Amino acid sequence: MKKIVFILFLLCGVNLLWANDSRDKFMQDYNACINKDEQACKRLISLAEPKCNDKSLSKEARGLACSVVAVGYSNNKEYHEAASFHQKACDLGDKSGCAKLGYFYHNGLGVRQSFQKAASFSQKGCDLNDAVGCAMLGGLYEIGKGVKQNKAKAKEYYGKSCDLGHQPGCDNYKRLNSK
Repeated sequence: MKKIVFILFLLCGVNLLWANDSRDKFMQDYNACINKDEQACKRLISLAEPKCNDKSLSKEARGLACSVVAVGYSNNKEYHEAASFHQKACDLGDKSGCAKLGYFYHNGLGVRQSFQKAASFSQKGCDLNDAVGCAMLGGLYEIGKGVKQNKAKAKEYYGKSCDLGHQPGCDNYKRLNSK
């Protein structure tokens, strides 16, 4: 589900970054990269990285481009580089970049594991209405990692995740409400 949501997000955002003739090639490379095609990921990175740094583009467009670069590095298991681009994306207000950076800190991918930073970046993503960020934040509140354990806040964030269409958030919300 989250892959579908991210692809839909990309389809909408691609219009901000690439002309019509490049869109199909971008989507081919993006889908191939998601399926672990290392060369497609490298092409995706080389296409999106200049746009990530292009100050003539809007913050929204640059944030999306930085997230795309991060996906390319992440799928090639270059986690340190991916985390760096998720940070850039988050700094530019990209909700997915913030939420994914939270995930990287939660799991110690390319960064030193920190549940406090995982909570902070998940909160940023959630505040920007990223469903996965909200669900991750709910999980951190549920187990008390990086934040003080608080079942009411866990329910709140799982509920927001659910409202944003994230099925695992809905499942966790229902589970906590059935106790």
